[in-house]
Amino acid sequence: MQINLTDREMELLRRLLNTESKNDRCTGEQAEIYENIIMKIDKRMSLKRL
Repeated sequence: MQINLTDREMELLRRLLNTESKNDRCTGEQAEIYENIIMKIDKRMSLKRL
């Protein structure tokens, strides 16, 4: 599924996921998924800056 987000939305989502991945209630599997999404956001943001 493709979701189009603005740069601001991607940055806020990245921050939220980063915070959630450090939450005590977060399972290892959830943290791994969050980190994968963060990496994809970082990759997309860096490509946009080129």
